[in-house]
Amino acid sequence: MMTWRRLLLFEGLIGYPTALKIFIAHLGWKKLLQLFPKLVWNSVILNPYHSLPQAKTLKERFSRHQLKPVVNLYETLCPILGQQKTLEFLKSLVSQSGAQFVAYNIPLIDANTWHSLAPESKEQHTTQIIRQFFNAEGQVVEHPLFDFSFDVKVCHFVQLTAQLGRPELAPLFCAADGAFFNQEEVPIALYREHTLAKGDSCCSFRFRFKEDSEVNSHEK
Repeated sequence: MMTWRRLLLFEGLIGYPTALKIFIAHLGWKKLLQLFPKLVWNSVILNPYHSLPQAKTLKERFSRHQLKPVVNLYETLCPILGQQKTLEFLKSLVSQSGAQFVAYNIPLIDANTWHSLAPESKEQHTTQIIRQFFNAEGQVVEHPLFDFSFDVKVCHFVQLTAQLGRPELAPLFCAADGAFFNQEEVPIALYREHTLAKGDSCCSFRFRFKEDSEVNSHEK
């Protein structure tokens, strides 16, 4: 299970170094150094949640913690880069760092081990994956075309971005899942036709082992 120690350890060792590389790649050292004082100042001063009720659960607190720097970057960079370029930059930032977080946080299993499991063990493993997505509330579903599936009915990122009047930021976090499962070395393909961020009733996570399907992950 996620803890503050594990979350902060990821940020310090993986998340922030990845973000720095993406900053340099997109903006260059000169622009980064020009923006750095403002970025640091805003990260300390700006509280996007000041008008919202206090978070009630640890999952909500984790979700707010992860979303806050994205919101603050958006508010800081939009007046400088414009909305489109800011969203393009943030998509790269969130998808790449988010993919690394999925790798850090989600337990994977190989096809041979999966197929050897009893049905109840498969359900337990899928439930464990759902629990690791602390931003989401979901349930296991059966689908004959996929090895395992679940539906996410609540996403704190979608809820929070809507409450903050920034729903355009929610799909950035969806992109992180796709970026992770599209990696060649990841043995599982993700198929997700519906997402809460697009206004659908759920996020439909469908998974198939790549060696079984011989196709890459995709989302419609």
